[in-house]
Amino acid sequence: NMMCSPLDEGGLDIPLASLINDAASLKLYWNFVFSNEIWEQFLRVRLLPNSCQVSSYKKSSLWSSFKHHIGLVMDNSIWLLGSSYNTNFWNDSWCLDRSISDVLNLPTSIRRLLSSSVTRFHVVNGWNIPQILFQKIPQLEFELINLSVSLNQIDEPI
Repeated sequence: NMMCSPLDEGGLDIPLASLINDAASLKLYWNFVFSNEIWEQFLRVRLLPNSCQVSSYKKSSLWSSFKHHIGLVMDNSIWLLGSSYNTNFWNDSWCLDRSISDVLNLPTSIRRLLSSSVTRFHVVNGWNIPQILFQKIPQLEFELINLSVSLNQIDEPI
């Protein structure tokens, strides 16, 4: 305790090891989900088939270190849209505070089948989205009106 106490209280102001471990696990999970490094692509295919969270046990020391941080990372991530080829229309948080499949409360079995990118719904002068989505998610239309897409840039998670 003394080592972690602030300097003005006679401590060394060293952060708790558990906080450092949590920060490292959050960064590791962020890279796992959003990076395109070969090892991360391999693990995503193995651990997150069809961009959905696994519900069964997977033997992996990396998975066990960051699986507890999934909600925190995903709840606090959103996409800056560029050409929109990498952003999943249904399963990524790209215009709302959570994904469209989350808002619609779609079962995992359905989410795995939904792989369309945002590009498939974006047209030159706006959006080509089925009206039923606007009926089910009224705030979607408002968010799309205020959304800017830079077609000269690639999609970027933040």
